[in-house]
Amino acid sequence: HDLPDLTAELDALGIQTFTISCDQTGMARTLQELSNQGWTLAGITNVKERFADITTGERKERPAFKLDRN
Repeated sequence: HDLPDLTAELDALGIQTFTISCDQTGMARTLQELSNQGWTLAGITNVKERFADITTGERKERPAFKLDRN
């Protein structure tokens, strides 16, 4: 896991809130590790996907976990 590097970068940039929208099977473990590093699961929100649909040009929404810095 690169989570310690990720959280150090978030801290260095002053980021207090971010979302995770990947569908990996180990998400519970990832969220637990982030919690251990001082982040709190604040809820679930919707975010737009990175890439637009090739036929419509629209970016679909998908659910994401929202985390806040303690």
